[in-house]
Amino acid sequence: MRTDKLGICCGLLLACASLSAHGAPACVADSPVATAQLLQAEQYFFYVEPDPAKALIGPRFLKILRAEAACAEAEGGLCNIGADPWLSAQDGEMGQPLRFNEASNDGAKAEVVLAYPFVLDPEQPGTQQQVRLAFVKNAGCWQLDDLVSPDGQSLAKQLSP
Repeated sequence: MRTDKLGICCGLLLACASLSAHGAPACVADSPVATAQLLQAEQYFFYVEPDPAKALIGPRFLKILRAEAACAEAEGGLCNIGADPWLSAQDGEMGQPLRFNEASNDGAKAEVVLAYPFVLDPEQPGTQQQVRLAFVKNAGCWQLDDLVSPDGQSLAKQLSP
């Protein structure tokens, strides 16, 4: 019984801590670059499972990603995604160093470029490539609105009907 009360109290404290002075949820990250870094490091597979990253994704893009996730669940696999959009490949990974640069920011929309070495074989040096992340400011928070893969494919356009 005491453990249940402690859990409820902790949950309430966490909920209160996540609210700003105006009662709105606090932003997860304070800039487009910080949001891009968080997505890449902690929510890499947002395009497969968008809900865990929903605080980092704008409403328009979240709707598109949720439709893709529902399709994938119904089909028992991926629907419209044929490769990792971060890489434009089915195999390989991002090597180090990762370089995040804000390419533009007008206060309402921003673009972050993530440059990295694409590594297919750990014994070989990677090939430099980049992915572009488009952000929108929603309720004062920067949220992902699209990801343009290294081959120039807009994930939002690819998944839109």
